Parts: sequence; C-alpha cells; structure tokens
Amino acid sequence: MRIFIKQTKIYQDIRMGTPFYKLLLFIFIPILNGCSYKIVRNYESITSLSILKRTNPLIVKHKDLFGLNISYRGSIKLDDTGFTIDCSETDAIILLKEEARKINSNLINIIDEAYPGTSSCYRCVADFFKADFDSLTLSILNNPERKLKFYDSLNQLNWSDFRLDLDDTCSNPYTIYSNFRVISGRTSFWDGSYKNFTVRCLIYTDVSMVKKSFMTDGNLTQVQLQFDLNQLYAKKLENYLNSEKFGSGNSIKVQLELDKCIKELEQATNKFIKDTDYGKNRLGQRFWREKINKEFPASKK
Repeated sequence: MRIFIKQTKIYQDIRMGTPFYKLLLFIFIPILNGCSYKIVRNYESITSLSILKRTNPLIVKHKDLFGLNISYRGSIKLDDTGFTIDCSETDAIILLKEEARKINSNLINIIDEAYPGTSSCYRCVADFFKADFDSLTLSILNNPERKLKFYDSLNQLNWSDFRLDLDDTCSNPYTIYSNFRVISGRTSFWDGSYKNFTVRCLIYTDVSMVKKSFMTDGNLTQVQLQFDLNQLYAKKLENYLNSEKFGSGNSIKVQLELDKCIKELEQATNKFIKDTDYGKNRLGQRFWREKINKEFPASKK
C-alpha cells in the first residue's frame, strides 16, 4: 500500500511581492527579451523545433492536479520588464504554449496571475506537465472542484469516500491519496514572520481506490486508523511550525520541515501496514490505536 502526500510549497505573489499560503518555490534564471516578457524558467528545452506545431497544449488555471496520471516538466514566470509592449493575456497564452511544446508538455496549469493594474501587462506563473488524458483526468480537469475529505473525528471515513474500484489483481487492497493542507493565518506586523499555522490532513476521494472484496466493517476500521495516523503527523507539523519563528524569507526552511514530516509519515505508514497486515492482524491494529492515542490524543480534534 502506498500513501501519497502532496507537499505545500511557497512562491512569491507576482502582484505585490507578498507570500501566498499554498504556493510554490522556484529557482529561476531571469532572461530579458527585448520588448517582450521578462521570462524566468527552471527547465531546458528538449524538443526539436520540427515538432513544435504538432501539439496544442491544454491550459487550465489554479487546478489541483494531485493524484492524476501526469508528470511534471517545469515551471515558468512571465513578468513585466518595465518596457514590455506585447504582454496581453493572449500574448502570454501564445508564449506559454510555445514553451510547453519545447519541453514535450501538453498541459499548462497557471497557478498565479495578475491582470493589468500596477503593471500594464498580464503576468503569470505556470507549471508544465505531460499528461495522459484518460477519462478520469479529463473529468477532474473539467470539474471546478476536487472531491476532498478533510479529517474530522466526528465524520469518519466510509466506503463511499473511495470513488474508484481497485482491480482485484492488485497486490494492495486499497490506495489512499493523502495531502497536508498548510495555511498560515497571517504575518506579524512587527517582524514579518508567519503566524498561526494550521495543518489539516485530507484525502482525495476522487482518486483513492479500494477493492470491492475488501469493503467490510472490520477493514473500514483499518483505513480509518491509517487516516488517524496521517492526522497525527499533520498536528505534529502544525505544533512545530507554531513553536518556531518563520520570517517571510524563510520559505525554504518551512519546506524542509514539510519534507521531513512527509518522510517520517511514509516510514510510519510502511510500519503500520506491516504490523497490521492490512487489517488482518487485530493485535497490530490495537497496538497502533493505543500508540496514536497515547502520543497525541488531540490529533483527532
């Protein structure tokens, strides 16, 4: 059984230079290009010019693509040079598609954008992906909202939360796509540090899967206990982040703590699966239930 954890990262808002709360950190190489956009890329072109016209990449905006059958290709930022002329949204879309073709990408997700205001240009940050446009992927891309279930001790999991059937030939009886949603409530007026972190555990129910033969009340206890374990680590991370002082320039430090927590959760999950044997070992289940409640009872609140 694998558990998939999406990491929340931080990038700078292109409109005001202030931090977003579920954002992405890029290492950019700035390039000035005449009267066109200032372009910053974190990839190298790999596709020959002969196939640039063969694809028409799909563009979406602010989409949560976690759990889909896609692979990340790179990211780009289009900004104003101060002398930019050809910088309408239409110009930006044309440029994004040209860049996507160069790295064999057929899906562009605009994750931040700013319309003319403080600048006369449309500006944006976008991610490039290579996607298999199967029926599930297209359905999620065309749906304005993902199907999510946030952890709630009063509203526990049920089998209807697993929207997909897992093939009986698979070695594992279920697959959970799980995520930490990390939010900082505000920044301090005095020192610019992040304050009031909230970390919530959630499951992407639109891509999580289970075998029909596994759907019993006893096995539902197993899956809920694993969700409890995820929440335990979410609260551990929340407590740590709120015990430290993270300035507006410390996004990398926050990311390192996220990475560390995710690695620890993956190790704990593997041991949980081994000890419980997917619910067959009731003594193992009881051990983990007692361990979670003893280590952090408030994780279920």
